Amino acid sequence: MPLIMVANEERKIKVLLAASTTQQLNDKAVKKLKLSQDMQYKVCVDSSGAAAGSEIDEDDLLLELSSFYSKSNAHLEVVMLPSHKDWSPPESVEGLSRRSNSDSSCNSNSDSDSSGDGPCADILEVSLVVPPSPCVTKPSSHPSIPITPFNEIFEPVLEAMRRQPPPCDLVRRRKAALMAAQKEVASHILKKVKDFRKEVCERYATAVFSSQNGKFKPVFEKRVNDHFCSDGLADFICHIYNAVNYSKGSENTSRRGQRRKVAALQEEVDNPDEMEPQAKARSIDDCSYGCENFNPPLPSDETLETQEQKREHLAQSKDLSSAYAVSLFQKTYSSQRSEIVGCKTLPKLTDVFVRWPCLKSANLLIHHASILFNKDVKNLWAMQLDKMTPDLTGFFKSYCRKSPRSTATAELLKVFSEAQGAVETMESQIPNTFSVFFMIIAYMREKHDFFFQVAKDCDSDSELLEHAACSNGNPILLVQGFSVFDPMAKCFVVVLKNHVIEVRDQLEGILVMFISFFIFGFKYTEEVQNTLEFIQRFFFLINPPSGDKRVVARRKGHLAGKVYKLSEEIRAYSSPWSIPSV
Repeated sequence: MPLIMVANEERKIKVLLAASTTQQLNDKAVKKLKLSQDMQYKVCVDSSGAAAGSEIDEDDLLLELSSFYSKSNAHLEVVMLPSHKDWSPPESVEGLSRRSNSDSSCNSNSDSDSSGDGPCADILEVSLVVPPSPCVTKPSSHPSIPITPFNEIFEPVLEAMRRQPPPCDLVRRRKAALMAAQKEVASHILKKVKDFRKEVCERYATAVFSSQNGKFKPVFEKRVNDHFCSDGLADFICHIYNAVNYSKGSENTSRRGQRRKVAALQEEVDNPDEMEPQAKARSIDDCSYGCENFNPPLPSDETLETQEQKREHLAQSKDLSSAYAVSLFQKTYSSQRSEIVGCKTLPKLTDVFVRWPCLKSANLLIHHASILFNKDVKNLWAMQLDKMTPDLTGFFKSYCRKSPRSTATAELLKVFSEAQGAVETMESQIPNTFSVFFMIIAYMREKHDFFFQVAKDCDSDSELLEHAACSNGNPILLVQGFSVFDPMAKCFVVVLKNHVIEVRDQLEGILVMFISFFIFGFKYTEEVQNTLEFIQRFFFLINPPSGDKRVVARRKGHLAGKVYKLSEEIRAYSSPWSIPSV
């Protein structure tokens, strides 16, 4: 929930509030600022910038503005105004207040100091004897950017977006238009402004983004699986800033090797603590990302003693699939979350498994995730597999035909061949569904060894666990058989290198492996982070407005470029208006 700095009309009282909707913000502000409850109020942006004075009347707008200012390490500032009043800058309000106080002071003393010797007279005398200050010339403001070129750039794209059916190359047109707009803004800054600071780039990017009452915003907007993910402004600013600094002149640029060093330093800023790899993989501060019930309080009818009794009964239960065990597990959810969140380092999670051995049950972990996400995880998983598998398989086959020389094509064709052989052997379509995830990994050009491992000829548990060592404690799927499609294979999810969760089959293994990242607060394994984010957004429909689960936080936006690209390509492929490829 975003934090917002709220002020009253006079800006004399300011309070910091947490709110995710305009109504929630209004109710809390009226109470905290002690405003009249008989009056209607509106919320206006009071932070500096192009949005200052704008009324916030939509929940999405409130969340986007909060996210925008938080990226600058600042809180969104708003002011509560009576609905009939217009917004004024804070400086003008303070100046008016000072003048009124000065006037009232003079009036109150005019009767007693009619001789001209009172305090107001002293003020007048001082102002008369002070020598005039030298004339200070204000620095010239930056030249405004003409909007006409952007009309020419964006109008054809907006027209194409309004058409039914939309053209099949709409994704390419939008990308080309955004690149042309970035080039236009960067050229203006380089040739006319000659001020290469990031705030200048931000000012011009925001001016274009918000011009003509936000007419061009649909071109910038990013959606995944029909869910709004980003307004695109942060990416637009970042691209312009990079273009300006790349082209501003050889005297201000570094050699390519030096730029790589600078980039590495910037990555270190995102993760300032020098931690071990396992510690980097888990961050308590960020692991609430995507969770609806991250760390809830105890129910009103429960105490620590009753929770401990239920935990002991659950630990002694021999049948964890029974209705009684599931009921105990759900009733102790808040205690489970409290202990998991309380583990500030990865090794301490081992203590949680000791106290809660039920967390090694795949069925109970799925129940835990359903409460955590506030959605029926098992049914959602089955539904999205049925929905997404045909489109993904069809798209990847089309990709192989169109890009026969691509690096990913050879790997995709290998997966298709192995899956088809397994389908014929098993007389089942399950291998086709399972193979979709390996196709995503191949398309993302990531390393499947960090997603799953095939353990052949393992005679002992220690040999089996050796295959999980590469994950460095992160969740990983182990398939004990002659191949990943082996119908007789045993499947396990391994967490923290040696905690084994047995699963029914390969598909349930992917489900349990994925939810373990959220349940236990892991960051995504870096070698397969794009694949995991795609699964998050498409198969579990988890699309928060900000943040991510990457070890190294993204410096531009919160949506991975590869994930967004695949999303757009699948949307274009599966659209009922798309022309089928020959």
